[in-house]
Amino acid sequence: MRNMLLLTWTMFRGTQWGVSSSGSARRRKLNLGKVGNLVLILLMVGYFAALTVLGVRGIYPLLAAMSIQSVIPSLVVSLLSMITFLFGVMYAMSVYYHASDIEKLLPLPFTPGQIVFSKFLTTLLYEYLMVLLLGLPALATYGILNGEGILYYIWTGLILLILPVTPLALASVLVILLMRFSPAARNKDRFNMIANILVMAVTLALVFSMQRMQTMEGSDLAAMLAKGAADLAEVTAGVFPGSSFAAAALAEAGTGAAALRILGFLAICAVAIVLLMLCAKVFYFKGVMGVGASYAKHRSISQGEMESFSTAGSAFWIYVRKDFRILVRTPVFFMNNFLMNFLFPLFFFVPLAMSISDEGGDFARVLEAIRTASFGGDGYAGPIVLGALSALAIFVCGMNGITASAISREGGCAYIMKVIPMSYRAQVRAKVAMGVLVSAIPALILLVAAIVLLRPPFWFTLLMAIVLAGAVLLPNLMGILFDLARPKLHWTDEQKAVKQNVNVLYAMGVSMILAALACVPAILLQINFGAKATLFSYVSAVGFPLLADLLFYLLMNRNAPRHLRAMQP
Repeated sequence: MRNMLLLTWTMFRGTQWGVSSSGSARRRKLNLGKVGNLVLILLMVGYFAALTVLGVRGIYPLLAAMSIQSVIPSLVVSLLSMITFLFGVMYAMSVYYHASDIEKLLPLPFTPGQIVFSKFLTTLLYEYLMVLLLGLPALATYGILNGEGILYYIWTGLILLILPVTPLALASVLVILLMRFSPAARNKDRFNMIANILVMAVTLALVFSMQRMQTMEGSDLAAMLAKGAADLAEVTAGVFPGSSFAAAALAEAGTGAAALRILGFLAICAVAIVLLMLCAKVFYFKGVMGVGASYAKHRSISQGEMESFSTAGSAFWIYVRKDFRILVRTPVFFMNNFLMNFLFPLFFFVPLAMSISDEGGDFARVLEAIRTASFGGDGYAGPIVLGALSALAIFVCGMNGITASAISREGGCAYIMKVIPMSYRAQVRAKVAMGVLVSAIPALILLVAAIVLLRPPFWFTLLMAIVLAGAVLLPNLMGILFDLARPKLHWTDEQKAVKQNVNVLYAMGVSMILAALACVPAILLQINFGAKATLFSYVSAVGFPLLADLLFYLLMNRNAPRHLRAMQP
């Protein structure tokens, strides 16, 4: 047991909660990435806590009117169990099999149970962050609204400490069995990509369901929540038996039966851990051996392929293709940089489609009013529409972080940028070009949607295309400036190059500011000139992103060689 605890503590210290501990003391002290990560974590905590509190406060009166408010704890426990299991599968695959310490641990005199249980405890600490972030505000808000006593809060704290154990243990057992008996699961990139897409699909389904619920009547919403909570509780009770004990203990917190429910919950958690230890003892070493080896299918190369390999081409576009392949073939980069370009338009247009289907007449009248104000008579709203499109494109394209992590994604291979026969400026331009090409996807979606909904004249369509082109280029030029100044090259996990890269956070913040500024010139000029669209208004709406592009391009062209020469891979 002592060895197990020491191993757990060593693993936990090594992770540093995702913050690298390498470098000199002075460098660690001045590392702004840690500050950025802390700010991001605090913002996320505040956002999700406020979201869950407002959600519970919103549905509690509806359920209380039907005397079924006790379904809220059951719903929270069920959702937390499902989310813990889904994320547990990804965590278990990464921590148990693909962590950088595996090769060091296997030769040491540790049993498979000690290694797995230590990694289980380390992973459990990360799960606690999510459970406390989502569950504690929701259950505490319910307790306050329902007038619960002190016992309720004691049971709530105990249940939240126990709740992730069973789902994470079962997720670990599933991963260990998959790695032992399924060859397809041993492909790290394929498994991570499929798992992340499934989690994202579930998240999108939850978001769209919440948006759909906002349009429902109070009584219908209460009935749907009650039925949905009962169905979800039935499913989770079958998969995670302890969840039913936890929900029942919270529903009857003031009675003596709650203590018995908690004891039953603890017993099921103990059974799940015993099952995990037995599975680790029998299957873990057989599944983890050789997991870091590379496998490839051998095939013969035709004469035509050999000739194509030796054909000279444009160095610039070869570099662009190289960056694009890295982006789409690395699951973390694909999910966080590439796929985001499709998700933001999806978040925007699905609620729009729902509003059209629910209130088609009202929406049609709003569109007709925008057309009349933009293209009819004086067309005073035309510049404002262009500014709004520019702001939306800047915001969406600034969220993908492609150029804000373009150099950081090179990692330890960044030294290649110093030795290939291609100028620093050309390499940086190629990275920006790749970001622009990928960012053009949501811009084209916005352009097509604007043409279909607004049906503008040809001259206005050209102006929209020019504005969107400038808006797409702007956040990409701005993002590369951040990554040139402070590239994050020393990482062992791809997530640190994107998710824990403060350059991406700064680029997102500046993109929001630029998006707001894109609307300001047109709006101010329209306020000044009244109900009349002037040439100055259109020039300001179109010229803002283009002038900003020119400024950022000159800064990039000037600073790129200096920063890359000083870069230490």
